[in-house]
Amino acid sequence: MIDTVFQRLQQSWRRATLASLEASYRAGFLAELAVSNLARGRVFSLLLALLHLPLVYLDLQRVNPSQGYTYLFYMHLAVIGGCAVLAALTWLARPKSVKEITAWHQTLGVLCGAVLLLWTAGVSIVDQFIHGEITVYIIGAFGIAIAFLYRTRTSFILYFVSYLVLIVGLMQVQADPDKLTGNLTNATALAVLAFILSRVVFVGQMQSYYTRKREEDLRIVVEEQAMHLLRENERAEIALKKSGQLNDDLEASNLALREANELKSELLSIAAHDLKNPLQTIMGFAELLISEPGASSATRKKLGVISESSNRMLSLINELLMNSALDSGKIELNKSEIYLERLVGFIALGQEQLASRKNQKIILQADNACMVHGDESRLREVIENLVSNAIKYSPHGKTIWVKVEKGMRDAIEPAEMNFGGRMKKENEENELHSSSFIRVSVRDEGPGLTDLDKQKIFGKFQRLSPRPTGGESSSGLGLAIVKQLVDLHGGHVRVESEWGKGCTFIVDLPALRPLIAAETAKQSASPAA
Repeated sequence: MIDTVFQRLQQSWRRATLASLEASYRAGFLAELAVSNLARGRVFSLLLALLHLPLVYLDLQRVNPSQGYTYLFYMHLAVIGGCAVLAALTWLARPKSVKEITAWHQTLGVLCGAVLLLWTAGVSIVDQFIHGEITVYIIGAFGIAIAFLYRTRTSFILYFVSYLVLIVGLMQVQADPDKLTGNLTNATALAVLAFILSRVVFVGQMQSYYTRKREEDLRIVVEEQAMHLLRENERAEIALKKSGQLNDDLEASNLALREANELKSELLSIAAHDLKNPLQTIMGFAELLISEPGASSATRKKLGVISESSNRMLSLINELLMNSALDSGKIELNKSEIYLERLVGFIALGQEQLASRKNQKIILQADNACMVHGDESRLREVIENLVSNAIKYSPHGKTIWVKVEKGMRDAIEPAEMNFGGRMKKENEENELHSSSFIRVSVRDEGPGLTDLDKQKIFGKFQRLSPRPTGGESSSGLGLAIVKQLVDLHGGHVRVESEWGKGCTFIVDLPALRPLIAAETAKQSASPAA
């Protein structure tokens, strides 16, 4: 209980002092108090001086009848002189720095309060000779408690010193014990009440100052935030305008690039077509000359070089034409039911002559009835490209494995079997079965691929780490065309490789429904039976 009361008293005392005010506000509050006290002291000094001029005159009229009026005359002269000196000091002082101004204001403000309190105490002592009361001290103490605001320590010293002067004076001049006891009691109670009142006014002024400064700080923060938001909005508007302009420029650039690409594809297609016809004529005459009975072996060898070079050029032209057609979206698939193992077998057989020049072998492994629904000529290009690449990049005397097999999975990943959204339902008879696929893989014993090679292998005009082993040429378009054609069939192509361990290219194509494939296989086997 005692601890609780003590804590409450401690909190009340803290609220009545500067300790309750934030440190950042104390200096400003004290400076404002000093200015306010000085201004009020200046006004009080002038008013008291003016008011006591007629009182001095009255005192002169009463000097003879009473010794108290004689003392009062001197007190009035003293307050007039003191007020004049204080007023002169407040008007004539010229401190230089802000720190000096604050210190000067505080000193003069305290001096004004001290002079007035001591004077009221002195007048109340003198009044014991006339009326025997302390009315002037009471008025002065409460007036100063309201008008002048001091720190707690300063206020306590002022009131205690003036109270002590009053008590000593009363005990010296008041001969009546009853009046002395009453005046001492009143002086003690009123001094305490005046001190408490000064603290209440001080706390109220301090809270008012704190609230005002907080509002000013908040207003400054709000204004700064508003200015910041305004600047950000202006920047956003500028950025938006620039973005719109950049978008317009980008759209114009894209349009120009599309037009340039279309023009390039068209020119490339025209040039390739114009090159293809005379090249086929050259190839035809070269074959005729080779078959002439009277041609020498040297001539046939030279004609063979012409024929082989023409074939390479024709292959390059065909790749350019195919790339142009794919870019322009002019490729149309003529789909039919295809036994992929037969198609791959024909291709492997046709490539054996090319492989034999490098003493290479092609080994084919194929399941039966591997049926897909696709364009035979386009799928032929895909597989021929993969097999010819394996021959091209494998060293002499190596083996190339070509495998055709059936596969099943729970679901076909969209990234694998639905490139570009091309996989659509067809009519009921030829609908693809989502859980089965046909896989064609081509494995070689070449140098393999690096991680960087695998990232860009299906791009156009890419130069990779491996090099052809027999002096063959490469356009950089073959694998890009393979990927686009496989995508058109709703399939997926990928490569598995480690540097120095060869490559395996894998093509997965959607299989026909198992029932349709089985029925078609049965019908195709009936005539043979």
